[in-house]
Amino acid sequence: MNEVDRTPVFIGLFGDFELFVNGQRIETLRSAKGQALLSILALSFGRSVQRDKLCALLWPDSTPESGRTNLRQTLTKIRKSFGSNETALLTEGREVSLCAQQVSVDTNEFEKLFPSEEIPSLEAANSLYRGELMESLPLEDSPLFENIHNARRRFQELEIEVLHRLIAHYAQKGTCTALQTTAEKLLRIDPTDEVAHRGLMVFYSKEGRNNAALRQFRSLEKLLKEQLGASPSTESRELYRAIKQTDNVAAIDSETPVMEMENKEEVNSDPYLQSDSRFTITYTWLGVCISLLVFGTLIVKNLSTSSVEKAAPSVMVSTVPVNESRAKHSIAVLPFKNLSADPEQRYFSDGLSEDLITDLSRIGNLNVVARASSFLYQSEDMPLDQIARELGVQHLLLGSVRKQGNQLRINVQLVDASNGVNLWSNRYDRDFADVFVVQDEIARIVVGELAVSLTDAEQARFDSRPAIDPDAYDLLLQALGPLRHLTRESTLEARLLLQRAIDLDPNYARAHANLALTRSQDLIFHFTDDPETALRLGFESINQAVALDKDLPQVQFALAGLHLSANDHQAAIRAARHAIRSDPNYADGHGTLAQMLMFVGKLDEAMESINEAKRINPGFTFTYLWVEGQIHFLRQDFQAASRVFNNINSRNPSFVSGRLLLLSALGHLQDHQAAEWEIAELLTMTADYRISADTFYTRYLHTEHQNLYINGLKLAGLPQ
Repeated sequence: MNEVDRTPVFIGLFGDFELFVNGQRIETLRSAKGQALLSILALSFGRSVQRDKLCALLWPDSTPESGRTNLRQTLTKIRKSFGSNETALLTEGREVSLCAQQVSVDTNEFEKLFPSEEIPSLEAANSLYRGELMESLPLEDSPLFENIHNARRRFQELEIEVLHRLIAHYAQKGTCTALQTTAEKLLRIDPTDEVAHRGLMVFYSKEGRNNAALRQFRSLEKLLKEQLGASPSTESRELYRAIKQTDNVAAIDSETPVMEMENKEEVNSDPYLQSDSRFTITYTWLGVCISLLVFGTLIVKNLSTSSVEKAAPSVMVSTVPVNESRAKHSIAVLPFKNLSADPEQRYFSDGLSEDLITDLSRIGNLNVVARASSFLYQSEDMPLDQIARELGVQHLLLGSVRKQGNQLRINVQLVDASNGVNLWSNRYDRDFADVFVVQDEIARIVVGELAVSLTDAEQARFDSRPAIDPDAYDLLLQALGPLRHLTRESTLEARLLLQRAIDLDPNYARAHANLALTRSQDLIFHFTDDPETALRLGFESINQAVALDKDLPQVQFALAGLHLSANDHQAAIRAARHAIRSDPNYADGHGTLAQMLMFVGKLDEAMESINEAKRINPGFTFTYLWVEGQIHFLRQDFQAASRVFNNINSRNPSFVSGRLLLLSALGHLQDHQAAEWEIAELLTMTADYRISADTFYTRYLHTEHQNLYINGLKLAGLPQ
């Protein structure tokens, strides 16, 4: 081994720990502490490490005196293992280091070789990488674990790039054995790496093993679906098509003339072989294989210079017609799949998706489908082109999230549904604390890929995201689910989670805003027996949120609700308009404005606003219908109102306000039979209901609207 010959002492940190002295493997340093200490010094190659730091890392539970004793004894063992090269271990005062002239380390050599474009250097780097960094050392419960984990990930990213470059070279040169072993090594590191799978497909086809190549693709397809919730990329599918359309792969090489597709019936039976019948598809067999392989590799190479591990696999979509006037800058963010072992972690993948919707929707020149509509497809297994067509967009952003402890793996891809092109994809392996950095990067890339122009204010928002405690963020995401259930119990559950978030991060504007929203819901839906206290606490929370970030749409949304609860209709309208200015695609902002306009009697404007909310959010929630139904009701179109309120009750049978409004409409229609049944349903939910205690009518500014509501309840036969 050249690295052993280069210096008297060679330390191997990749895979199992290795120590060579004068070319001989040393087995005497067997203790985990001794190997860990030497590994720390090797990772700090060229720098000194403080003795106290070594004691704290390796003997954290020992007294300072005991730790220093253990350190001295372990250093003595290391020096003895070096034999005649004991001066390779330097101990000067409070510092310990390795002598660069006498010691070489595989990690250091690997980093020297990595930048080279020469294949022998890349092969040497690959030979050094025998496994994960310090793989054999039990570090899970050690203070070292986090640092070593990050270093492992970094070296793994570098090794993956080395393997990608080697696979591309071997495919071009036709070096089959090396291509196979290199691709197989890459799959041991990452079983879902598409470059590796394509490398094996090329290897098998070159060897005349057509069926094995096709099985390799099917294996890739299954792995991507199970582990990432994705499908093979364009490059992998094209390679599959090329192999599938070759009758005798073994007889074809790079000199074979171009082939034309003949058996169209067989091709069309395979979803990966379907194509536009206006064209005749031709292939130069090996050239196609290699160009697809290299093309995919170059994409990954460009990405891997960041801390991203590799591009996420693409999802196949077919062409879909989209309204051209809005197509170019239209997008839906589909709910990211939760790939965590715990299904209860879905709140996090949902929350990440929702935050991306929020970030993108605040851009005025981008048409973004609202959360409620995108999330209708959470459990749907349908082609992406169909989803895009139903949502009326050209672009889809989708992905998956795996959260394990403080580690995140986020796969994301941007697809143009009009032509099936995967515009961009990536995989992020990050610490949980970096989740906001990932969100910002994804949003920026989407804006760039869609060529959306930003105003100065929009650019400033991208550049100035406030620091947020990640644990507080996690608690806020947990609160969003119960907050939307609109029951007394779920609102209280959300409030407790939000209060914990604020305890962790008192400057978290969004948490204060949502805490205020819980008070607003208490007041609007009569979840509290002490409305004065609820209103006071709500304004305390919202005032803190406004002081922290007055332009946050959720802040103005909650403020509008509190002003409504205080019967300050004009202030509520101003807050709703502010929310829309901050986020033109904020469907709930348009819905809130519609609600406020409806309460003050501006019914035509209210209908325009609720229709705009429904346009942005075609999968709107029942609360939009609640506003629309009241507009019909106040226009005294009681038939239309009753149809809408019946729809609400079918979607949310426990929503008391919807049932009361239906009863008032039925009272005006004198439909006593239907009203009798609805009253029975209502009293099972709130047995002590009395018209005299119902204060909902006070939301209406005009007396005639108040009387319309109350008189309808009386006509329906509700107890007074």
